[in-house]
Amino acid sequence: MAAVRGAGTWIVVALLGLVACASEPGAGQQPDACTVGDAVSAALTPSEQCNFAAHFVKTPDPPSASGNALAMDLYDRTGAPVAGATVHATAWMPAMGHGSTQPASATDNGNGHYAITGLLFTMPGAWQVQIDVATAGVQDRFTLAYTIQ
Repeated sequence: MAAVRGAGTWIVVALLGLVACASEPGAGQQPDACTVGDAVSAALTPSEQCNFAAHFVKTPDPPSASGNALAMDLYDRTGAPVAGATVHATAWMPAMGHGSTQPASATDNGNGHYAITGLLFTMPGAWQVQIDVATAGVQDRFTLAYTIQ
């Protein structure tokens, strides 16, 4: 029995090693999560190309057809707040192929804090808020899902 248990242990260890190697990003693969500073933060949403990370607070939550706002705390890859970025937000309804009839506005409140207001969703359904961020030659996008009842 001891020999079988020992062989089984080696098989499990070998399989765990293969899983660990398979999860390492290789050529052409993206990592499973973006890193901010020296750690991956579950509280932050990565941008599409992992150039930025942000913490978002939706108001109201759940969202309504009009009167929606979004608070965004923006960070760079080192975890430092990003102040002075150019931020544009658009409400987009993928199923219908159109956006909102009203443009949203973004305000830089300093030290990486941004307020996005005027998010209007013109009909019920699945929407996205696409947030384009640019600073110091780096551009990226966040895409947040919204469901309007």
